[in-house]
Amino acid sequence: MPEFSKEREKAKARGDFQKLREKQQLEEDLKGYLDWITQAEDIDPENEDEGMDEDKPRNSEQPSSL
Repeated sequence: MPEFSKEREKAKARGDFQKLREKQQLEEDLKGYLDWITQAEDIDPENEDEGMDEDKPRNSEQPSSL
């Protein structure tokens, strides 16, 4: 019977590792998105305070990592 408990421990460790890896990936993706938004604001600061002007085209670029 001890071999089954070892397998259970291994499976739990794999599951815990996978959850941690998914959380890290989500955090990396969120950081990349926030960096992308910040760069966009730095490029076009005149629209930051007054909002988007109707006659100016919207920036259609999207982050490449998503």
